[in-house]
Amino acid sequence: MTIVFVQGRAEFIEKYDSMFSPINEFPGTSLGKKLSLDDLKVRFVSIDFAGQGASKEGCLPSHIDTYDTYVEELRDLFNVVRGLDDGKKPVFLLGHSMGGLVGVRFTQKYPALVDGLIMASPFWGYPDQPELPAAAVRGIADFYAAPKVGLSRLCALTPLATPQELGGIAQCAGGLLGPECQTCIFQPAACTDPTGGYLAAKFAELQTAPEGCSDFGFPCPAPGLVDDDAFCEYINFHPNSGPGPTLGWLSASFAAQEAFLSGPKIRVPMLILSNPNDGIVSGESHTCDKFSGSCRRVTFMTPAHEILTGSQRAGAVREIRSFLRPWVRGAR
Repeated sequence: MTIVFVQGRAEFIEKYDSMFSPINEFPGTSLGKKLSLDDLKVRFVSIDFAGQGASKEGCLPSHIDTYDTYVEELRDLFNVVRGLDDGKKPVFLLGHSMGGLVGVRFTQKYPALVDGLIMASPFWGYPDQPELPAAAVRGIADFYAAPKVGLSRLCALTPLATPQELGGIAQCAGGLLGPECQTCIFQPAACTDPTGGYLAAKFAELQTAPEGCSDFGFPCPAPGLVDDDAFCEYINFHPNSGPGPTLGWLSASFAAQEAFLSGPKIRVPMLILSNPNDGIVSGESHTCDKFSGSCRRVTFMTPAHEILTGSQRAGAVREIRSFLRPWVRGAR
């Protein structure tokens, strides 16, 4: 059988090599059956989507207008994978974070190509926080990604200092602070409104450079991302990591989440590895509601988003092994 691994945003193939291969770029990760899937009789395949990893050339890194681009890139990979075994052996998708959203959208569009799904901290929902509701974040992203505004390539939220500033930009973008405020964003030279001028200055910091937006954005230690500080340094400073996303990518993510929820149910076996304390994706969205086949959700009580590469890795590998057991026996 084959497992196609679909990585998260700002990630790269080498980040997970120790899980799937005896080749291990990161020296701090111990190999062995408890932390690796390498001994399984499985072919592992992965991809750096355009704008990610080693595939940044010729496009704006960490930017996308629609998740259909990711889905069709994955379809091209599946055409190759299916040809390796003449389509006679099972192919599973293992997706992390953004890869979990790409994976379910791919399966909804091409259900006959996928035999099973494993999702680790999938990005099926944006975390809803009192100081910054998901609806407000989407309002900002959708406004600037709209064709009439045409600023989808602006960098997204992380360079802004506070949720209050984000709220101010959202109000300005939506016209709630008056036309003078919007003038300050779109015609800075004509700006006379102090609030709008301040917001325009902040927004100018988000202008996208040719190489992409900000750096990865999680200075180590980053307990909300990964609870292994050495691994944090490895992914934060790796040349294939990052950069930060654009508002267009964020808007496209919300649209893909909505399409997933309104799309057809998925009938293949499903394993969800979830963290209810996740601050990067919504743990509340990790339900079996959209799966009509067998579906199991396993909870890991960790403060980190990275279930596959952090302290919970052994448990995650154990669950994946157990889930794959019926298909792995004798498979190659």
